[in-house]
Amino acid sequence: MKPSDRDADLDYETLKRVLLTPAVRTLRVCNLYFREGRSAAEIGATVGMSESAVRSVIKHARRKLAASRNGAKMPRFDVIHRQ
Repeated sequence: MKPSDRDADLDYETLKRVLLTPAVRTLRVCNLYFREGRSAAEIGATVGMSESAVRSVIKHARRKLAASRNGAKMPRFDVIHRQ
């Protein structure tokens, strides 16, 4: 095995491990929901989660966002306009 092959294997395994973490999945769900405007059903089909699990992720993300803004709830697409 060449060093470049070994690096590719390591990178793939690292990426796989990182991409399967809950934080990355949450980020992906939020990106699809807030930035792309997809429905919970569409997101669930895309990322392999149930629609209720997607809604739960979004609910928790909104709570964190609200807490970061002194408790003020954010409208769905307010995230897009702030970037």
